[in-house]
Amino acid sequence: MQRWKKWAALALSIAVLAASLAACAPEERETSSLPAEEEDALALENDGAPASLTVVEIACSQERTAALEEIAEKYMADHPQTEIQIVTAQDGQEAQA
Repeated sequence: MQRWKKWAALALSIAVLAASLAACAPEERETSSLPAEEEDALALENDGAPASLTVVEIACSQERTAALEEIAEKYMADHPQTEIQIVTAQDGQEAQA
């Protein structure tokens, strides 16, 4: 009878270990539960619809401003329906306004 109890305890231990390892496994991503409109809003692709973007930066350096303008120009060249405006503010309050 002792041997049966040892085997039962071992089997139970293995089952608990397997269950705990399965619980720690990363979950697979399920399909989105968002409505279709919100799913579309989260898309990171430019669909060609007219769009505008205003980037406000706090004055740091002319080189950074020039780099931002260059990036914006290249993006607008690839996506003519998108307008990007770079605005330079002097401080945080002006940037928030």
